Amino acid sequence: MVGRLFFVRVEDASERTLEILRRRKPYGILLSPEVLSRPEELYRLLHLVDDMGGALMVTDHEGGQLETIPYIPPSPGNLAFGSVGDPKIVERYAEVSGRIMKALGLNMVFAPVLDLKHGDSGGVMDLRVFGEAPAVVSELGIAAIDGYE
Repeated sequence: MVGRLFFVRVEDASERTLEILRRRKPYGILLSPEVLSRPEELYRLLHLVDDMGGALMVTDHEGGQLETIPYIPPSPGNLAFGSVGDPKIVERYAEVSGRIMKALGLNMVFAPVLDLKHGDSGGVMDLRVFGEAPAVVSELGIAAIDGYE
């Protein structure tokens, strides 16, 4: 069953998409923001995954500029969390986010980003990281992981 080797990104729950998922049975399904913003499609996908015997249901909701789940309160982003430097705030945000994700049927998130900000980084990376100090990034990353768990 070659499908079990792959994650697939799903942008809709059309019959064609559902049939491909049924036939290939991927290991993981990365839900696009479009699917997450259409509850009826998310519902169809979750039922399909149950019928298939399970799969990882994944998103990359990091907070800040990359917020894919409309049901989670917005965050200021990791760089803002890093500038405050309070692991309790990060843990609490991740805990609330994780509970909502779990309620929606998600069982994995591609977060937190544990890269370091540096002079050559910019654009997208600047807001996704907790900062440039390894100790701060580590401490806040652990807090986020604890919250998600």
